[in-house]
Amino acid sequence: ETLFFGDFTEKGKDEVEIKDGIYEEFVYLLHVIYPGLEKIMHRNVEHILKLADRFQIEHLMKQSEEHLMKSDRFDIVNKLLLADQYRLDALKVKCFDTLKYHKCERQKLKSFPEFFNFSDDIKTAIKSVIG
Repeated sequence: ETLFFGDFTEKGKDEVEIKDGIYEEFVYLLHVIYPGLEKIMHRNVEHILKLADRFQIEHLMKQSEEHLMKSDRFDIVNKLLLADQYRLDALKVKCFDTLKYHKCERQKLKSFPEFFNFSDDIKTAIKSVIG
């Protein structure tokens, strides 16, 4: 909204160039926005999250979060990384509930080599759950 209606040079243009984007990812976004063309699936959810966050499309953020909560295509570590990166609070809660009750998931997290990619808040929460 700010880009098209705010006080930017793009406001009066017929075309607006979107830089720093990948064409195929943007096409996925458009197909999800327009009903019936594409659904959020494991193969596109990360692209949709990235673009929905960038363009502040809240309903797509929520739909992506709901997809991840139901999906078995992403392990707990990747779900938690996405939840942390895109501030998906319901997914965070679900991940921590899973960690509390599933020892094998806690073991995966302990051996995760990129633990440093999590925010400090998530690192603290993880340490309190896995000890």
